[in-house]
Amino acid sequence: MAEIRYCYSVVDGVEVMYRSAGPVGAPTVLLLHGFPSSSFQFRQMLTALSDQWHLLAPDLPGFGFTTVRSERSYSYSFDGIADTIAQWIDKLRVTISAAYLHDYGGHVGFRLLVRGSFQPRALVIQNTEAYAGDGWRGPMWGIEARQKEPPAEGRARLQSTLINEAGIRKEFFEDLPTGIAERIDPAAFQLGWGKICSPGALEAMLDLHMDYASNIRFTIAFKRISELCALRRCCCGENGINIFR
Repeated sequence: MAEIRYCYSVVDGVEVMYRSAGPVGAPTVLLLHGFPSSSFQFRQMLTALSDQWHLLAPDLPGFGFTTVRSERSYSYSFDGIADTIAQWIDKLRVTISAAYLHDYGGHVGFRLLVRGSFQPRALVIQNTEAYAGDGWRGPMWGIEARQKEPPAEGRARLQSTLINEAGIRKEFFEDLPTGIAERIDPAAFQLGWGKICSPGALEAMLDLHMDYASNIRFTIAFKRISELCALRRCCCGENGINIFR
């Protein structure tokens, strides 16, 4: 069985926990997780692919076991998280050959691509919005509508409808056929909700969700993704939301 290593690296006052698997000399694959999960969602993928790839899966700031030092005034925004992951990649001195971008990790990854923080030969993009309005469903239109609310009202609505125990449980289990729901490790929900219950995490999640409008405006990143598609392998699919819970 493949060995998964649990590593820590401090960059600019943030202690990034990341899972690593596979031979260091092999091509490196970066795995960026979504909300409300962590690198825990990639545990099976790390095992399955580590015979041929060097896999790196960080917990993004605000998620999992990554911690921000108390003296650090951290910006829980998509730009802020991208800054941290860019510094983390630089510190590890790795060349990213491929990237798997899921959900919120997609928006972080888009920023890293535009900045040139990595130039992968292959991309897999799952359950993230690459174009404003295209393929949107109810939740995304709701996010756009929330941008017109006063910030205090938007935060209160997020806390009452999404960032609470019932809302996080829905993120993992809602509308799933029994056969799929039975395959979801309940530890994934417990880890996600448990993190939000830790000191300061709720406000961090509210800050990050309120910043979602920046993704809708970030069209330059999506143009860059389109350019990459002509040269590199990009995979997007329907009903991909439940693959790595």
